[in-house]
Amino acid sequence: MADTARKNGVDAHATKWAEQLTAAFAKPSAELAGSSLYVVGLLLTAAVVLLLPVFYIALIGAVGVLGVWHAIENVY
Repeated sequence: MADTARKNGVDAHATKWAEQLTAAFAKPSAELAGSSLYVVGLLLTAAVVLLLPVFYIALIGAVGVLGVWHAIENVY
């Protein structure tokens, strides 16, 4: 009996918390609106963040390929 009451209390608390969280994100925020320069800056930052891992992997691959090439071609 106590376990059921505790479970129902937790479920009610979780439901209330989820509703509050959903309501908080549903409200439009004036802080999200920015100038066009700000939006361009955000887009450039996002592009750099997304492209950096690709660049790092390509750089590691290039170093590997050049290392193999050097080992094969520059034998004395």
